Amino acid sequence: MIRTADLHAHVIPGVDDGPPETGLCLELLSRMADAGTAVCAATPHYIPPVYDLAGLKEKFAALESAVAGARIPVKLVLGAENSLYPEIQADADAGRLLTTGTARSVLLEMPMGPLPPRFREFVFSLAARGYRPVLAHPERSPAFSNDPRQVRLLRESGAAVQITAGSLSGDFGREERNFARALLREGLVDVIASDAHGSPWRPLNLVEAAEEAGRWCGSADAAEAMVSSTPLKLLGLR
Repeated sequence: MIRTADLHAHVIPGVDDGPPETGLCLELLSRMADAGTAVCAATPHYIPPVYDLAGLKEKFAALESAVAGARIPVKLVLGAENSLYPEIQADADAGRLLTTGTARSVLLEMPMGPLPPRFREFVFSLAARGYRPVLAHPERSPAFSNDPRQVRLLRESGAAVQITAGSLSGDFGREERNFARALLREGLVDVIASDAHGSPWRPLNLVEAAEEAGRWCGSADAAEAMVSSTPLKLLGLR
């Protein structure tokens, strides 16, 4: 079984809508390890002022210590899932964006409403500054209206595209599943991640997700890269 890297998961206790307690986070990470995950990016929501992530580094360090103490074989990487909050452009201009890993990847949460104006220009500006914008679960965002062309344009502007494992299994609905498959057929998916929150219905097995993705993108090797080499590169670990 390949060892996978999960680019998007909510595993730091008590900072967002992930597990509220350390014990539950350890249970989640243990299940992820059992499913083959070797590296997990901890990406709590950044939605100011709802989640401001004060003291995030200290909470992350405490979780790392707890994981080591429990002997769970998962390497943690600190990051964040950035909402498209009103000040995000100003934070980008000032170099204050929350990145994931050491490769200047910026995980951007695709909204459940419309995209902000000039979003493609914003993505391009991030790439021009040396960031790597990563679109989190566009297949679950009504802003894209099941239109791969919109995703293609953003990818051509410098973004990487991350879909959720649960979308492929139909856990978010038929439309989301079909859109994820369409993105795979069009060659527009870079990464598959769990977006784990501790919910039992969100699949954690990225190996199985890659096997399913391979049926739609036409290449088992390309699908395997979506859960291994590509997320590792985006995290600065390869």
